[in-house]
Amino acid sequence: MAATENIQITMEDVPSFTFGVIADVQYADLDDGSNFSKTVVRRYRNSLSILDKATQQWASQTSNPIQAILQLGDLLDGQCTFKKLDLDKCVKSVLAPFGRFPKEIPRFDIIGNHECYNFSRDALRGKTKCPLNTSQVDPITRCPSSYYSYVVAPGVRFVVLDAFEISTANGKNDPTTDTAIQYLKSDGRNKTDFLIDGVDWATGLTGLEKRFVPYNGMMSTTQLAWLAKTLDAALVANEKCVVASHISLIPGACSVSCVIWNYEDALPVLHDPRGYLNGSPQEFGGETPVIACMYGHAHQGGCCVDQRGIPHITFQAPLEAVGDETSFATVEIVNKQVIVHGEGRVPSRKFSFPPDYVPDGGVFDPLAVQNVMSAAQVPSRAAKDALSKTGRNESLAIETLLDFKAAYAKWQCAISI
Repeated sequence: MAATENIQITMEDVPSFTFGVIADVQYADLDDGSNFSKTVVRRYRNSLSILDKATQQWASQTSNPIQAILQLGDLLDGQCTFKKLDLDKCVKSVLAPFGRFPKEIPRFDIIGNHECYNFSRDALRGKTKCPLNTSQVDPITRCPSSYYSYVVAPGVRFVVLDAFEISTANGKNDPTTDTAIQYLKSDGRNKTDFLIDGVDWATGLTGLEKRFVPYNGMMSTTQLAWLAKTLDAALVANEKCVVASHISLIPGACSVSCVIWNYEDALPVLHDPRGYLNGSPQEFGGETPVIACMYGHAHQGGCCVDQRGIPHITFQAPLEAVGDETSFATVEIVNKQVIVHGEGRVPSRKFSFPPDYVPDGGVFDPLAVQNVMSAAQVPSRAAKDALSKTGRNESLAIETLLDFKAAYAKWQCAISI
C-alpha cells in the first residue's frame, strides 16, 4: 500500500489536466446479491446511485472542471445477460448519468470481463454497433480497435488496453476463446474443470498462480508490440501517458487473483518501450512516458509503486459500497505529480512522476518495505527481495517470508534431534 494513502491534499495549484475515474459499477436491475463465496454483498441498484453522485460532483466542479472520464470497466453486471434482463433498458439507465457532460468531454469505457458477458466481441472491437465507447480508431494502426491511445490534453495521452483480448469470456465463436482455454490448461496452470458452472476455479492455486482463473485474460504479442510503439511515439512527442486496463498489470496493485495472466510480458514494455522494440528492455534504466497505470476488477482496490517508479492504482468498486458510502475519484496531473482525490471507499493518494534515474535494485515504496519488515520480522534486504519476487504484493511477500521461516524452523528442529 502506498505511503501516501489517505493524505490531506491541498488544491492551491491550477491543474494541467483533470479527469474523473470510476470502476466496476456493475449495475443490474436486481436486488442485492453476493460474490461466489457468499462473503460480500453486491448492491446492484445502489451502484447506479453512486455513479449518479459521481457524475453530479464532476459536473459541478467549476474551479477544476473535468476534462475526461475514465470508466475502468464492468459498467453493467453480467447478470443482465445471465438472468435475461432487458439489456437495452439497463444500458439506457447506466448511461443516463453521463448525459450531464457534453460530447467535448470524452468518456473511455474500458473492456472488463462483464462487458464480454454482455456484448459480442465484434461489438467491443468496433466492428458492429456497441452502446459503449469500447473502441476507437488508433493513431498507429489507423483502424478501429479495442486497444488504442488518445491525446486528451496537450502533453497527456491515455493508453487504453484490452486485457481480455485473449479470454475464455469472448464467446464460443471467437478464436481467442479456445486460445485462452488451451493457455489455462497447458503447463498445469489451472487443473479445475473451469468450463463447468459452479466450479471453484481457484482450487489448488497458490501464490502468483492465483491469477490463472477464467475471469482474467491476457494481451497478445501483437498488442504488446503496439503498446511499445505507442509509448515510443509518446516519448518522441514529449507526452506523458496514463495506461488504463481493467485488469492489473502487476500483482502488487491488488489481490493476486485479479492480475493479467501475462503480466511478466507487459511490465518490460511499460518500463522500457524502446528497449522492448529492440529486443533488450532494461528493468530499471529504460526511458518511459508512463506516469500511472489505473485498473478496476479487484473490488477491494489497492496500490503499489513498481521497480521503475510507476504507480499502479486499482480503484475500489461502487458495487460493494456499504450504507451511504460512495466510490469514485477525481484525478489531477499537475506539477509532475499524479494526484488522486478519492471519495468514499477510494483513498486519496499523491505520486511524483517516475524518476529519470532509477537506483540499482529499483524503486521501493518505503511504507511497503516497512510493512513487510514488521509483519515478517525480517531486515530491509529480505523484505525488498520478497517484494521483488512477488511483483510488489505485500501480502504475498509476507506470506512467502513467514512460510520460509516456518520451514527453516522445522528443519532446524529436525536436525537437532
